[in-house]
Amino acid sequence: MQALFDLLIKFYEELKPFQSVSPWEAGLRVRLGKHVKVVEPGVHLKLPLIDSYHLLNVVPRVVNLPHQSVKTLEGKNLALSGALAYSISDIEKCLVEVDDHDESLSNLAMGLLADFCANHTSLECTHDAIQSAVAASISEMAEQWGIEVSHLYLTDLADVKTFRLLQDHNPPKSPTITIG
Repeated sequence: MQALFDLLIKFYEELKPFQSVSPWEAGLRVRLGKHVKVVEPGVHLKLPLIDSYHLLNVVPRVVNLPHQSVKTLEGKNLALSGALAYSISDIEKCLVEVDDHDESLSNLAMGLLADFCANHTSLECTHDAIQSAVAASISEMAEQWGIEVSHLYLTDLADVKTFRLLQDHNPPKSPTITIG
């Protein structure tokens, strides 16, 4: 019964002649799979089965950059984590130029943080140096995706010793018994 109800709702959504865009959203209307138009908040005419709408939340947001362990130029271990504040400035670029902008931006930031540390000594890897250099790089790259980065926050930065548990991936063989 639930499947039938879900199918009816999907059918209604596809055939309704209008699309509502909330005040915190922006989006694209794609007509016949190729004609793209940016849509702003409000109610828009929708030609059923011809138009599709793709909406995104465009207000500022902050994403977590999870903890990561990196090595500096001289091989010292650092642990760092952070947060990235951004907003979508160009909805068309954001929907067309990048897939899953939240995850892509987070992965880009983590990669740039690791790259900065790998190319600098531990003395050069200060909070301010990392934050300013990496924030500039992220902003430049994110702009190509229609994203405006407002701030990179380093929430943790520590010189740490890393311990890794080494496990034998070849478990001992069971003893074999031969009869005979």
